Amino acid sequence: MVIFSGCPATLAFGRYQTVEFSTEPSGASIYDEDGFNIGITPVKIPLKRKRVQQLTIKKDGYHSAEIVMKRTINEKALPVFLLPLASPDALIYNICDIVGGGVFKKRQPIRHLTLQRLEADSTSSRSTTIQNNVGESAN
Repeated sequence: MVIFSGCPATLAFGRYQTVEFSTEPSGASIYDEDGFNIGITPVKIPLKRKRVQQLTIKKDGYHSAEIVMKRTINEKALPVFLLPLASPDALIYNICDIVGGGVFKKRQPIRHLTLQRLEADSTSSRSTTIQNNVGESAN
């Protein structure tokens, strides 16, 4: 019981959440904030629950797209998060769950993007920003 009483939400839900990415057309590369290629669509990528990630989707012949993977409170974790309140060490457990990320989740665990083809006479390298919670494009 002592082992389970520490960080119960993180133990139950983990520090990572798998997010599915697909694009039309498929075969687009996904890059993280540091410019590392972390996958080619369609793909499932484990992302840290706690972090807000900004990802860039690129494919030759198409405009790049930026996605902000936001987080929200994992409502399924709240009862587990509140379990240790009877313990005098509850504050430590709850801080551990916040730091570990178990009380968070990604807002949209499945992302599908339709990439816009570059026009033959276009020389701009504009990118499309896609809001995670709304799914609208802004130029």
